[in-house]
Amino acid sequence: MKAESIHIQSMPLLEITNCKIVKKVNTHLSAEIRGFLKKEKDKHQEEYLQEENVNILVLSDTDNKWHSVFKGLITAISVSAKNGLAELVIKAESYTLLLDIENKFRVFQDVTKSYKEVAKYIVEQNKNTISIFNRAANVPIHNMLVQYKETDWKFLKRVAAELNMLLVADCTNDKASFYFGIPERTKVHDVSCLTVKKRILAEDGRKIQEMLIESREILNLLDRVVIMGITASVYEAQMEIKNGELVNTYILRRLKDFYAERYYNPNLAGVSFSGRVKEIKNARVQILLDDDLVTSEDHKLWFDFATVYSSSDGSGWYCMPERGDRIRLYFPDEKEKNAYVISSVPSERENRFRTNPDEKSIRTIYDKEIRFTPDKIIITNHNGIKIILNDKRGVEIISNRDIDIKAGGAIQVEGGDGIEILSDSGIILRQGRNILMVRDGILEQGLNIEHR
Repeated sequence: MKAESIHIQSMPLLEITNCKIVKKVNTHLSAEIRGFLKKEKDKHQEEYLQEENVNILVLSDTDNKWHSVFKGLITAISVSAKNGLAELVIKAESYTLLLDIENKFRVFQDVTKSYKEVAKYIVEQNKNTISIFNRAANVPIHNMLVQYKETDWKFLKRVAAELNMLLVADCTNDKASFYFGIPERTKVHDVSCLTVKKRILAEDGRKIQEMLIESREILNLLDRVVIMGITASVYEAQMEIKNGELVNTYILRRLKDFYAERYYNPNLAGVSFSGRVKEIKNARVQILLDDDLVTSEDHKLWFDFATVYSSSDGSGWYCMPERGDRIRLYFPDEKEKNAYVISSVPSERENRFRTNPDEKSIRTIYDKEIRFTPDKIIITNHNGIKIILNDKRGVEIISNRDIDIKAGGAIQVEGGDGIEILSDSGIILRQGRNILMVRDGILEQGLNIEHR
C-alpha cells in the first residue's frame, strides 16, 4: 500500500506540511506533525489544543480508502504565528507510553510460573492493554523476579530480555498493545524500493547484517520482505514527507538478529525490603513482603536466613525467627537469585524488652530468656524457674517445681564455709539400704552405723 495523502482524523482543518513517524523495536513509537490551520483558525485553534489523542490517516492508492498508520497520545502540542498563519506542532507517542509512567513494586516468588504468566499478570493490571505472546515465553521463570523502581514497560522489557526477546509496540489500536517476543508470520510483502543499502555492524559481540531501503510502500514493524534474495523483517521504520511525497525508510534484519541481551535492575543492589515470616523449615524461611502488590501467589520461595555465624561443617549459630517475626529481604547485588533474608529492626512493642544497653539477652516467643547483665547471668522461664550466676552472691537456683540432679559418675559438693540444706518437710539421704532421714528428728538405718 502506498500513501497518496495524509491527515489527522480529529483535525480536518489542519493542512499538514511535515509528518515524521518513527517505529523501533523495544521502545515506544513516536510521531511529529507540523501544519497550518486553514481559514477557520481562530475558531478551531483552542479546540485543537484540547486534543489528547491523535489518529494519523493516509489515503491508500490500492483501495482509495483512508487507513490509520499511527494512533497514540499527544505528549506536546503548540501553536505559533508564522508568515501570518497559525502553525500547529504536535508530538505523540504510542499508547504503550501509559505503561511507562508509574514505578511499581512487585515480587514474583512462584518460580513455577512461566514468563508469559508473569507478563500477562502485568498486562491485566493495566486497563485497555493487550499483548500477543511468543510461544517460547511459556517456560518457567526458575528464579524470583522483582519489579523495583521500574515502570511496567521497563519491567516487561527486562523480563523479555531474559529470554533474549524484544517488546514490539503497535500503534494501530486505540489502546496500549504490543508483542512479547517476535510473532510467527508467514506472509511476505512485495516491496518496490527507491534505494537499497547493505551494511555489516558489530553489536554486543555479534555480527549483524542490515539492509536499508527507501520505498513508498507502507510496512509495519516485523513485516517480512525479500530483498536481494534475502528474507528479512522490518526492524525499524520511518515515514516522512519528502518533496511533497510520503517516503518510508526501513532497516531490515534477519529474525535471528532480533534479540535483546539479558540485563539486571541496578536499583536492586544493596536494598532490602521489610516483611514477615510466613513459614520456617530448617535454615530457610518463606516470607510475605509489606508493600508487594503481588498477593495472589500461593507458592512462596524458600530463602536462606542469615545467622550470626554458620560453618559448612554444621557448627555455628542456629537461631531461626518465628512465624510473624519482622525480617528484611536483602539484595547484595542486582541479581534477584542472590537475595537472602536478614533480621529486622525491632518495633516499638519489641523495644519494651530492650531498655538498658548494658544488658544483652536472648528471648523466645515462649518467654524463655538468657540475660547477660554487668554483674550476673540469668536463665529464666519467667514462670517461677530461674538460675542466677551472680558475681557477688554466687549461684542461685530458684524453682517452683522439682529440681533433679543426676550424674552417671560421682557428685561432689564442697563448701568452704559450710553447706546448708533447708527443707520444710524433711531431708533424706539414701545409699542402697542405708538411710539418714531428718524429719521432726533424726532417723538412721544401715548395715553398720558408727558415731565418732
